[in-house]
Amino acid sequence: MLPGLDLVEAAGLYQGPLRQAIRSLKFKGHTACARDLAALLPCPEGLLVPVPSGPWRHHQRGFNPSELLARALDRPWKALLRCPDGPQQKRLERSLRQQLRPFRARGRVSGPVVLVDDVLTTGSTLISCALALREAGAESVRAVVLAYQTRRNVHKQVAFSPPGPS
Repeated sequence: MLPGLDLVEAAGLYQGPLRQAIRSLKFKGHTACARDLAALLPCPEGLLVPVPSGPWRHHQRGFNPSELLARALDRPWKALLRCPDGPQQKRLERSLRQQLRPFRARGRVSGPVVLVDDVLTTGSTLISCALALREAGAESVRAVVLAYQTRRNVHKQVAFSPPGPS
């Protein structure tokens, strides 16, 4: 399992129609599809915490895709993490991303927490978020993602949870 996380669950692989829908949300601004995508997410107990976008990316898009997903789940959620200005993680080498830990909790956290994100690539972002939440007092930290990429052996650390009947 990824350090700091009790479990990571994904709705599917980052390919085909799921990949197209995620890219439509993130890069074309089709925010209306967030509710349909959120319906695919596994939904364990705990306070939902969206993974924050970097300030530059948030300004560019005008929204945080992970926050839209958390809102669409119609459960309690809170923006408990902040991401200071800095380089985009996807532009950095994996070893440097793992060392940076750019996320910080906003105050104390209690009880179980569920991180919400769109795509799991290397796991560095989720690890950084989970460690920040644990340092702030989270009892347990799980993560739910829409999709994960199969490269870098990440798939060995993800529980595939296809959506159940509604």
